[in-house]
Amino acid sequence: MECLVATIRSALFLGTDPSDRNRLALAHGKASASALGKTIVFDLEGGGKEDVPVLRALGFSDATDADVCQVQRNSVGRPSTERAKAIEFVLEYLHNSDLMPWEAVERAAEARSIASPGTLNSVRAELAKTGQIIQIGKGRNAKWRLGSPRPESD
Repeated sequence: MECLVATIRSALFLGTDPSDRNRLALAHGKASASALGKTIVFDLEGGGKEDVPVLRALGFSDATDADVCQVQRNSVGRPSTERAKAIEFVLEYLHNSDLMPWEAVERAAEARSIASPGTLNSVRAELAKTGQIIQIGKGRNAKWRLGSPRPESD
């Protein structure tokens, strides 16, 4: 693509407005014979299956072509508050017993709508790695209990 951009006199980039992702922005990214123009911000009105969308100019922005073309990614995974609730639940639930099968922890968490089995398994691995919970036995017969957390190494 750089070879195409290098042969043209001007390049415009249409993307989202970094200050409001519901609006569009048109940025001037290359100008061989003049100074770069300001980025123009638009509202998108109409559109849909049988309607032609209309761009309504709102004004100028200091956003660059790189800002306008930046891809916004959706956050993946559970919010940290959900994970924190799951950790708190597991530690509290295991605190009340000597040894507990993991399936019992999962059933109790499901009954209280605490977290999904996937989140619980991730939390279990994290807590086991830090020594906060300990597995006794292997496989389906394994049971879990509270441990004592290891100090973090620097």
